[in-house]
Amino acid sequence: MAPGVHKDYMGPIFPLGFIAVVTPGTPVNIMSLVDPAGANNPATLDPAPGSGIAAGLEFPIMAMNALFQAVKPGVSHGTQANTGNVYVLGPLVSPGAGNRDDTGDIYFSSLVGQTLPQFLFPGAGIKFSPYSIFIDGDTAGDGYFVTLFLPC
Repeated sequence: MAPGVHKDYMGPIFPLGFIAVVTPGTPVNIMSLVDPAGANNPATLDPAPGSGIAAGLEFPIMAMNALFQAVKPGVSHGTQANTGNVYVLGPLVSPGAGNRDDTGDIYFSSLVGQTLPQFLFPGAGIKFSPYSIFIDGDTAGDGYFVTLFLPC
């Protein structure tokens, strides 16, 4: 069975699913499952009329907090520990930069076998765009279960 993809843009809890590292060294946006084309990314301009590309939401998605669980899906049900280090990164500065090797771009990381939940707190009352958060790792198939907490 394929995993469900929630698109509950109104929240207050918005599970993004398991965000996996596909190629180590190539960051993956945490919104990649719910909006693979990035149509609702506030940093993207609305498409030109007649281009055939759907316009994004009228109001971009903003989050107050995010939960990152450093585990991956298990063989059956449940979860298992990642086999390598996994990193949460900020906005990519330029193509080819901002990956797991750019220590100036790492918000936090989970070490091999670390399964405790980790939180990203941007600060009391501060909203952030989830499109500015990326995941990278040392091992393909590792990653985080990510849940956003949206303002009500």
